[in-house]
Amino acid sequence: MAPIFTGSKFGFGRVEDAAAAAAGGPGITATGFDVTFNIGDKSWAIRSTTGPASVSFSSGFTSANNVEILLVGGGGAGGSNDWGAAGGGGAGGFIFVPSGSGHTIISTAGPYDIGVGVGGVYSNPNQTPSPIGSPTFFSYGASSALTAIRGGSGPYPNAPPSAPWGQPGGSGGGSQFSPGSTFGSTTQAGSGDGPPTWMFGNNGGPGGSSPDLYGGGGGGADGAGSVTSFGVGGEGKAVPTPFMPTGFPAPAISALGGIPTSSPAWRYFAGGGGGGSRLSPPNFRPGGIGGGGNGGTAGPGANNVAATIGINGRGGGGGGSAEQSGGVRGANGGNGIIIVHWTNI
Repeated sequence: MAPIFTGSKFGFGRVEDAAAAAAGGPGITATGFDVTFNIGDKSWAIRSTTGPASVSFSSGFTSANNVEILLVGGGGAGGSNDWGAAGGGGAGGFIFVPSGSGHTIISTAGPYDIGVGVGGVYSNPNQTPSPIGSPTFFSYGASSALTAIRGGSGPYPNAPPSAPWGQPGGSGGGSQFSPGSTFGSTTQAGSGDGPPTWMFGNNGGPGGSSPDLYGGGGGGADGAGSVTSFGVGGEGKAVPTPFMPTGFPAPAISALGGIPTSSPAWRYFAGGGGGGSRLSPPNFRPGGIGGGGNGGTAGPGANNVAATIGINGRGGGGGGSAEQSGGVRGANGGNGIIIVHWTNI
């Protein structure tokens, strides 16, 4: 049965399944999210607007509600340099709390303090570095929170500890092309509150300088930046099919970056950004599935390919720059996301 829209906020709508509405209500409801909807006895609540917020539910949950939660941090920006090729941005950290885990996170109605991370902003060479990305968090006690760490950027001027290094983060940024440059490490996997199996992140990848120049790919939630195909971003991680079936309504699809439900990438998040490249002929280095942006390419005769941004709502890393002085900039990281899914009983 087709879903019914019953309101709007930020251009999105609340959706109720007609059968659930006819049966006397949608069960537990959520407030403070951008999109809420039902499909049969299942409900979803999505927050894609960045920054802090407060959310609540009409009642607490029990284990019978089979609550699941996804958090993805803001992706790292692609790296920048004046000459050569810079690494791609690392994806935001990925946290998936499966059903059957106790659900102490939202055992009461709330309110709960949450925040969706912003993707990192690309920084031009020889300028003050632009803001890095921010984490996504869900606080459920005085000192308890799930935090999906922001992605590490590719190398950028005046970055600590030095410009040639990809930065650490949820997944690490890729390295510069030059020998001796290093990629960023993950600070997400196995850290924070909850079992390590809830949390995913990977290192960025190395760059290369023979026969062409490649910045390293940013790390993704399910794989590091490639060490064999220099510059390719690490793969993102897929959520289970029941958590994201193909019947999502249009407002939810928009909040999740516009990836079609028919796409192989529909259930993937936190892909790493592709590294920049200086190639002959031009050939971009792809970002990882799950929102990673493609790296920029500087080809002969100003035959350039622009880097692409990490996808918002997916926490993807941005593509790295190549030959900035020749006009190929890096790209911003994608914003993060929070999704809560439950069964009404």
